[in-house]
Amino acid sequence: LLGPIFGRALQRPRMKRRLADLAMFNTPASKHARIARDLHADLGAGMTEIAMSSDLARRELEHSQFPETRRLIDRICQSAVELTRSVDEIVWAVNPANDRLQHFVNYLTQTTEQFLNATGLRVRFDVPVTLPDVELSGKTRHLIFLAVREALNNAVKHAQASLLRLEVGFSEKTLRIIIEDDGRGFAINQHLPPGTHQGMEGMQRRLEEIGGNFTITSRPGGGTRAEFAVPLGGSTK
Repeated sequence: LLGPIFGRALQRPRMKRRLADLAMFNTPASKHARIARDLHADLGAGMTEIAMSSDLARRELEHSQFPETRRLIDRICQSAVELTRSVDEIVWAVNPANDRLQHFVNYLTQTTEQFLNATGLRVRFDVPVTLPDVELSGKTRHLIFLAVREALNNAVKHAQASLLRLEVGFSEKTLRIIIEDDGRGFAINQHLPPGTHQGMEGMQRRLEEIGGNFTITSRPGGGTRAEFAVPLGGSTK
């Protein structure tokens, strides 16, 4: 049942063309809007079908004598949920209706709150009520969002924190986002859990790609602070 569904989702020529266009991030705004609509329609429907089918298979195997099969289906369900979320994020990033700083900050705080609520970690936002009406390109929004999400993932997985603070500021044409937790912290040069160094290097690469910078400070028992700084030279209204 699942094989044909994945095959249809991965082999649609039209979807491949949409993703190729999306990868360029320099298409006209009208085409961006059309790509966003098509991605939402095509990928959204496909991922819903995968989620529903895998959930049905999981319920049918609930009393199965094959625990490995049940675990496999559980992973498929979780992957479908995560991919659906990723599609929503990509669609949001390429939609030209969201190309202002205020839209980005609103989306960032909403998705952060939803993500952390599911983990039980408390969150505090320090965000200006109003922000300059500055333009952010789809590429900039997407890469900042991915970098911030990586920092949130690290905090949830490794920090053993009870509270996370997200601060947003804008001054001298630079957007600053700070993720700070009250967790166990670490010595910057110590041996870190697998994947952590790669995560930090990935955040740095994403910020460098849009002319920004990523810094992290931490000490054992003193929590961790990640800061993202991005110069914004886009138009204002």
